[in-house]
Amino acid sequence: RGRPWLRWAAHAGIAAVLIAFMAWASEPERILSDFKKAYYASGSLVIDDPDALYPDGRLAFTNIPIVGWLFIPIAYLPVNAASMVWTALGVAAVAAACWGLIAFAGLTGWRRDALVGLFLINGPLFNSLREGNLTHVVLFALVVALWLLENRRDVPLGVLLGVCVIIKPPLALVAVPLVLRGHWRFAGSFAVTVGGIAGLS
Repeated sequence: RGRPWLRWAAHAGIAAVLIAFMAWASEPERILSDFKKAYYASGSLVIDDPDALYPDGRLAFTNIPIVGWLFIPIAYLPVNAASMVWTALGVAAVAAACWGLIAFAGLTGWRRDALVGLFLINGPLFNSLREGNLTHVVLFALVVALWLLENRRDVPLGVLLGVCVIIKPPLALVAVPLVLRGHWRFAGSFAVTVGGIAGLS
């Protein structure tokens, strides 16, 4: 207790070991394979040749075309620079999601440390980062959705979850209990967002 720096040094050392192990043990073997094969390429193809987004599954792009527009700015960078930018954004999203959950639940002491530890040993989370996927970015959006739900901000909640569903369709299940509880403003903004984005795509 008299040496807080020693406690933080121990935490940082343990975290570094866990991160190194998870980075070594995680898949895929080719780092950022999803990003390079799908998202990075989609940023160019969505304007120049949209039909090439889905050529016999070789591109590995599984979202609707409008998602490719998110990657137009990053497609102007060389692939290595784009990979570093996307990785930095992904790590920032994960850190923000972790911090958001800590603040949302009011965690302190060992409970806060335990949550950080769960993030550090989360295999699917490391896989998503390693693949350069969108899953961990959507995780941060879902943490923001918790705050909106807690504060009964139904309209922005519907818009945010609608965007998440466009990227990860199974998340539509999250809307079901809210609709069943009579959150009609949420239901309206959610339906307009999903329908509008899908129509634009």
